[in-house]
Amino acid sequence: MVRHGRLSKGCQTCRKRKIKCDQGRPSCSQCIQGEWECPGYGDAIDRAFQNQSVEDFSKSQRAKQSKPSTKATPPVAWGKMLIPRGSSGSSNGSSFAASDSGTPSPHPKLSPVLNQPIKDRSISLFLSSHVLRDSAAVRGYFEYLSDFSIERRNNDLLYTCISAAALAAYANTVQSSPLLQDARLHLGHALRLVNAALASKDATKDTTVISIMLLSNFETLTCQNQKSLMDCDNHLNGAATIIRLRGKEQLKSKIGLQLFLQMCWNILLNCLQRSIRPPPYIVDLRVHAAQYADIEDPAWKLNNVVLKLVEFRASVKEESLSKRDEVIAEALEIDEDFLSVASNMPTEYKPAVFLSEGNTELAYERYYHVYSDIWMANVWNNLRACRLLLHEEINKQIENDSSRSTTFAEAKQHELSMQALHQMTFDICATVPQYSGYLPVLTGGRGSVEPPAAAGIYFLLWPLFNAGKLAGSDSQRAWIIGRLRYIGKAAGIHQAFHLADVLEKEKKIEAWAAWKIGNE
Repeated sequence: MVRHGRLSKGCQTCRKRKIKCDQGRPSCSQCIQGEWECPGYGDAIDRAFQNQSVEDFSKSQRAKQSKPSTKATPPVAWGKMLIPRGSSGSSNGSSFAASDSGTPSPHPKLSPVLNQPIKDRSISLFLSSHVLRDSAAVRGYFEYLSDFSIERRNNDLLYTCISAAALAAYANTVQSSPLLQDARLHLGHALRLVNAALASKDATKDTTVISIMLLSNFETLTCQNQKSLMDCDNHLNGAATIIRLRGKEQLKSKIGLQLFLQMCWNILLNCLQRSIRPPPYIVDLRVHAAQYADIEDPAWKLNNVVLKLVEFRASVKEESLSKRDEVIAEALEIDEDFLSVASNMPTEYKPAVFLSEGNTELAYERYYHVYSDIWMANVWNNLRACRLLLHEEINKQIENDSSRSTTFAEAKQHELSMQALHQMTFDICATVPQYSGYLPVLTGGRGSVEPPAAAGIYFLLWPLFNAGKLAGSDSQRAWIIGRLRYIGKAAGIHQAFHLADVLEKEKKIEAWAAWKIGNE
C-alpha cells in the first residue's frame, strides 16, 4: 500500500522525538549529542511502500529457513579461487574443496522474496555511500562504479557481484541476518560466474577484474575472523593475476588505469604488511603507467616512496640488510623522502587543525583535522602509517641489539623516533572525526565540509589499525579500539570489528604471514 503525503527525511529517532534532523552520515548530530544509536535513513522507501519492508522480508526468510534444503551445490575451483561447499555461498566458516571439473555448476536458486525494489535499494545505497564519486583525477578506488549504467546492469557477472556486496552492506546497516543470508547466496552465485568468466575469453575483461574486487569487498564488509582476511586477500591475488595478463594495453584507457592503480596500492599494502617484495610485473607496469597517470599527483609521488619502503622491509626480513647502522641509515633516508612528499603537498591538501570546545570522546584529546576532501586525508594517513613502520623499525634496531651498548647518537635517534611515532598516531586519530561524520557536532555546524560516506572508512582502517598497534598509551589504544567499533557499526564494515578485537587482545594477524602473491 502506497503512503501519500510528504515524508520526513530524518532518522527514526529524530522523527519519534519530533526534533529536527540534520541527516548527517553515518549518524546525525542529534543522535551523537544525545548518545543515541542513529538508525540512519534507509527506511524512506520502506515507509513509502509499506508492503515491502525489510521486516516483511525477514518474516518470509524465517519461514523459508524452517524448511532447510537437503541439496548441496558441488564445489568449483579455478586457480586459488575456491567455491564453498553448500548452497549458502558463504566464505566465512565454510569448508572449501576443489573440483576436478572446470565448468561452473548450475546457478543456485535465488530467493524469490528478494525482489527488485530491495536489491535496487541496496545497490543505490552502496553506490552512494561505499563508492567514490568519479572525477577528472584518476584515484583508483571503485570510482568507475559511480556510473553503474543500464549496460553494466545487463552484465550478469558484474550485476551479481555488486548485488552481493550491496546486499551485505545493506544487511549490516539494517542489522538483518536474513538479508545477509541472501547476500551470501548471491556471493555463491557470483563465485560461479567469476569462475566461468576466468575459464573463458572474458577472463581479462574490465568487468571480470571489477567483479573479483567486489568479492574482496564483500569479505571486508562481512569479516568475522582471520580466515575472512585470507579470503579477501585470495580474491585480490586472483585480480592481480589478471592485471598481469592484461599487460601494458590496459593502461591506455581511463578505467584500465583506475583498475591498475587500485590493484597496485592493494598489492603494495599487502607487501608492507608481510614484509615481502612486490611482484616485478607490478613495478614494470607502474613504470609504463607513468605515461598516462598524473605523476605530479601527491598520491603518485607517495607511492614512489612506498615502493622503497616495501623493498626496505623485505630486505630487513630476509636479513640481506642486517647491520644496525645500515638499517637505521636507510630507514632515515626513506623517512626523508616521506618528509619531502609531505612538505611539497599542495596547499589544498593541508588540513585545518582545531581543538574542540570542552572534553569529548569524539576527538582524541580534543584535537582534530578538517580536510577539504577525504581523499586528501587518505593520502596523508597513508604517509603517516608508512612513517610509523619506519620509526618502529628504527626503535626495534636500537632496543633489541644486545651485542653492544647504545651510543649517544642512537639514544638521541630513539627519542626522535618516539616523538615521530607519537605525532603520527596523534595525527591519524585527528582524522577520525571527519571520516566518522561527526564534524558538525565538533564545529557546531560551521563550515562547508560534508561528512564523508562509508567509502572513506575503507581508507581509514589500515592507518588507524597501525596507530592502535603503536599507540603511546593505553588510553589512546582504548580510544582507537572504541572508534573502530563505532565506525564498524555505523558504516556496516565489519572488518573494523575484527581489527578492534585484534588490538584489544594484542593478537597477531596470522593470515598476513602466510599470504604470497601468485605469478610473481
